[in-house]
Amino acid sequence: MFMAVLTSATSWLLAGASSLGRDIYQKMIHRDVSEARMLVVTKLIVLGLAALSVPIGIARPGYIMEMMNLAYLIAGSAGGLVILLSMFYRNMTRAGAWAGILSGGVIAIGATVLQYVGVWPEEIDAMIPTVATAFLIILLVSRFTRPNDKMLEVYDRMNQRSSEGISNDVSNKQDEVI
Repeated sequence: MFMAVLTSATSWLLAGASSLGRDIYQKMIHRDVSEARMLVVTKLIVLGLAALSVPIGIARPGYIMEMMNLAYLIAGSAGGLVILLSMFYRNMTRAGAWAGILSGGVIAIGATVLQYVGVWPEEIDAMIPTVATAFLIILLVSRFTRPNDKMLEVYDRMNQRSSEGISNDVSNKQDEVI
């Protein structure tokens, strides 16, 4: 358990530091920063985030796990669902994807708050209704909006490559058998 917490903590620290370093420091503060300087800035942000998280972890040890669970809930129900559907649902539109991301995030946070105040039973994992609702919202919004031609072209090209790869693998295996 300790190793799982440790690997998750390092992943979250590095992800947060990379995002803050690239999205804030490099894009807004110092646009022409060198990679060496960017590495130093990212390491300093990791130290700052770690220093900030230690008092929180000491004061409320369960709080960090709660925040990690919420982050995984949002990522899985919002972002993960959109990624999966983008691979398997040809007619998903940009508006549908954004509606799914936003609704998944809002519903995940709302369900967590409702569980925290005792309105939502803790026995029911918030992931189930969040994913189901975000899935339906993506389908509905995508149904009433039209994907642009470039999106469809990219989707078709990617699926053509993957199906050609599969058919080549099958025919090569058949040749080996014969």
